[in-house]
Amino acid sequence: MGSEKNIPGTLALPLGLRAQVLEKTKDSGVYEFTVPESCPYFDGHFPEYRVLPAVAQVDLIWTCGMDLVEGSFRQNHEDPAGKDPNKPDFFPGDVRRIKFSRIITPGTKLRLELKLDRLKKSLRFLLISPEDNKPCSTGTINFEVER
Repeated sequence: MGSEKNIPGTLALPLGLRAQVLEKTKDSGVYEFTVPESCPYFDGHFPEYRVLPAVAQVDLIWTCGMDLVEGSFRQNHEDPAGKDPNKPDFFPGDVRRIKFSRIITPGTKLRLELKLDRLKKSLRFLLISPEDNKPCSTGTINFEVER
């Protein structure tokens, strides 16, 4: 079942942004999105040369990551109301080996590739520009699971 692909369409991101879910399995996911010029992430960072701040990248990565993590950990639970007390909650832990290798400017199309390690409770990410396949940021986010 780990290699079965589920492509549900789109995912809501912070600040009204949306990601297209290109591929999603039990252990990996691929998402694409564009952060438009009008996005508040760019406000004040920097007025004369706007770039997507590192904290905004991590926020977007974490949101997509939780889509993958929750699907993987909760795949055997069915709760249409979303109130099952037996379902775990997920919290970000530390971010390891993070590297920001390219500036992201407004309007840049981005592809996020995620790999989940359930045993280590970690999520490896690669954020790239699909236009030239060059990495913008890479790293690992560890997470906590509370039941």
